[in-house]
Amino acid sequence: MERTAVEREGPAAFAQHFAEALKDALIAADVVTAAELRGAVERLDAMGSKGEGARMVARAWVDPGGEGALHQSPLSQLNVRPVV
Repeated sequence: MERTAVEREGPAAFAQHFAEALKDALIAADVVTAAELRGAVERLDAMGSKGEGARMVARAWVDPGGEGALHQSPLSQLNVRPVV
């Protein structure tokens, strides 16, 4: 089933090639490890499944200081740490 999905996607876009090259360069330069990147992607995926983005937007609308805080430090509003 996954093979069919990959075939339907067609050829990789430039952005996908760029992202892969950037990932490889960051790992090669010891800026970040593959495990750290994988963990960051898993955390982002988990946030999406929990509706964190919608909660952030709602909080920014109802909390008078929420929008400013969101613009100043979005990661702190998500309660996540930066990858690097």
